[in-house]
Amino acid sequence: MHRTKVKVVEGVLDANDTIARANRADFDAAGVTVVNLMSAPGAGKTTLLERVLPDLGAVRCGVLEGDVQGSLDADRLAHLHIPVVQLNTDGGFGGECHLDANMVRSALPALPLDELDLLIVENVGNLVCPAEFRIGEDARIMVSSVA
Repeated sequence: MHRTKVKVVEGVLDANDTIARANRADFDAAGVTVVNLMSAPGAGKTTLLERVLPDLGAVRCGVLEGDVQGSLDADRLAHLHIPVVQLNTDGGFGGECHLDANMVRSALPALPLDELDLLIVENVGNLVCPAEFRIGEDARIMVSSVA
């Protein structure tokens, strides 16, 4: 039997990581702290935001709301009178179960970064995929729910 070794010279997520670094540079230039909020579907990400964001006082917040389709979570946050941008992964992104750096980058023009101190990216509800993709965030937070 003949064996061939293939040397992998770059990681499969190198392109994503390059875009994540560009996002990070834009966030730094605007002075925005970015949190990537992840959990399983229905674990309480949006409820947490509804309850916490009004209590942040002088912190100027915005939310980038990720979902495969629809805008129910963004609609729920609209009453907070903060910038909320919906980012759906169906259509142009193939219905992905996570947000990656390129998807986030595509939404940046819709966000008033210069008017924000904190941007929360509410990732698509999924426990597996979102953790693999850096988006340029400062921190990752996982919401867990036990029935």
